[in-house]
Amino acid sequence: MAYSLSLPLITKPGNLGMHGYVPEHAEMRSSFFIVGPHIAKGRMLGEIDMRQIAPTIADILRIRLAGAEMAGLALD
Repeated sequence: MAYSLSLPLITKPGNLGMHGYVPEHAEMRSSFFIVGPHIAKGRMLGEIDMRQIAPTIADILRIRLAGAEMAGLALD
């Protein structure tokens, strides 16, 4: 990705990163879908915190996710 083909080719970024949007903008929220053998069908999880996704997958795989900030979702 580049803004132009002129030199210098490597420049310092204008911002130091961005990960998502502020939660007040409901139109920017995403969807979360999960299916599998021990996942209840048609269950509405409501609004979830994205930090719950990795612990949820770790629970399904029966592995310990050291340092997780939140518990996984109850899916059954």
